[in-house]
Amino acid sequence: MECDGHVLLLLSVMLLTGQGSAQGSELSFTIDHVSLSVLPGPDVHTGTNVTLRCHVQVSHSAQWLMHSFSFLLEAVEVHAHNSTDSQSDYSLLPARAAHSGAYSCRVRVLEKERSSPDTHLNVSGSTHTHTSRVRVLEKERSSPDTHLNVSGLTTPLLTVDSAVIYEGQEVKVSCLAPDEKGPLKFQLEVNGERKRDFTNAQNPVSLQMNTPGRMTLRCRMRLLLRPEAGETISNLVTITVKELMVTPTVTFEPASGVVEGDFLMVRCSVPTFSELPRNERARLEIFLTKDGRVLRQLTGRAEVPHQLRAVASDAGTYVCKTEMQGGNLQKTASATTTVTELFSAPEVSVRPPVVFEGDNFTVSCSVRRLVENREAVLRYRLFHQGALLHHGQHYTVTAAVNAHTDTNGQYVCQAEAKEILRNSTALSVTARILASQPAISAKGGVIIGRPFQVVCRSDRGSLPVTFTLMKGQRSLGSQEVNALSAVFNVSANAVRDGAELAQLNCRAANHPDRTPLQSPPLQASVIGE
Repeated sequence: MECDGHVLLLLSVMLLTGQGSAQGSELSFTIDHVSLSVLPGPDVHTGTNVTLRCHVQVSHSAQWLMHSFSFLLEAVEVHAHNSTDSQSDYSLLPARAAHSGAYSCRVRVLEKERSSPDTHLNVSGSTHTHTSRVRVLEKERSSPDTHLNVSGLTTPLLTVDSAVIYEGQEVKVSCLAPDEKGPLKFQLEVNGERKRDFTNAQNPVSLQMNTPGRMTLRCRMRLLLRPEAGETISNLVTITVKELMVTPTVTFEPASGVVEGDFLMVRCSVPTFSELPRNERARLEIFLTKDGRVLRQLTGRAEVPHQLRAVASDAGTYVCKTEMQGGNLQKTASATTTVTELFSAPEVSVRPPVVFEGDNFTVSCSVRRLVENREAVLRYRLFHQGALLHHGQHYTVTAAVNAHTDTNGQYVCQAEAKEILRNSTALSVTARILASQPAISAKGGVIIGRPFQVVCRSDRGSLPVTFTLMKGQRSLGSQEVNALSAVFNVSANAVRDGAELAQLNCRAANHPDRTPLQSPPLQASVIGE
């Protein structure tokens, strides 16, 4: 009986330490089943509190086991929890559309080693020390996928930083949905027209309002990663865009009848400048332009005056443009003025129109049209080859004998009145060369009683040249040729003997007012006299 008492004591100690001698130090277990449930159900509306509950069933030989629970959404871990319990919860408080997807639960029984305190057992006078060591092997198992569908989105809140602005100014717009999870895409609409797309990370956005009036703003919201979740529309916000009264005007003084040399004032102004808020006046820029060139620009002023002494090129359209610094608002106005030429472009002429070496010729300058009653005094200048030749309207030149003299070249006339200068087109003058004294010769021998040919030739002269074959004082024929020689046919009965042959000569002329130069008599051998 005493021996049986010792055995019962040993058994009691082993049970208290959680170990039996039959178990030894080996631990065995198997994961039977892992399940995942969704409460209150897999299909809920946004804002519902949802609990995901993972339950594991393990067959084992130990008193307790440590379980590592992992909750996964689309195979990505979203929550983890260690517990000795066979059940773990993951709560979505509340659930949003971004929480939708395929969930699973993975349970891992962690590998651990645990030792009990030393237990001393005295059996039949012998003392034994007993230590129990347990090793838990690592195993894991996952539940099947369970789908959670959270329908609906929260309503985004649209706010603006100002409900009243001026055209051209920017308004900051925020579309927020703080209760939604995940990246969001917003579409901003103004009066129903799509204006801007942005994400929640880009809030707020700036929107420039360039059209006066009442503008209604709203935004549409979608989940970037789950477009199938649909969209929701924010509240409506109405803002007032006041017209910025900066429309300019363009005026001219005098309004009409401007002639070159008159003073012309062009005014670019904003009539409503004094009605603008003070800070808007300081931002106002006014530009006066013509043909794409800025004539003058001022900032913070009611008008831009621009005075000029008019010339013909000042006629045309002037554009006045207003802008607000720091914005894209522009308003324009334009007006057109005419400027009458004080005098027409001058013309240069030469008399006589054809000049020969040694001739006197006069270069003259004139204008066809001059506006009367303008107290305008025309002054003329004559230029030769770009150099000033003469102050005056007329100048007489003697063409030198050499064809390449300084009197040849281009002549230009310049007219001036009231500081307005105009040049004529250039007139090119080249003095013609007088035909030199000709020479006469026979082509081959001369046989009396038969036709023959004679040649009249000059060494120099401007073309054309008129050659005339003479017999004494009687003309046998004339030729105007673009050459320095001419051939004449002499008939058989024109020359009857050598004395008549010596009466042949020729004349050359290329000047209408000069006496032709005459050659010496023909000298040629005569056959058959």
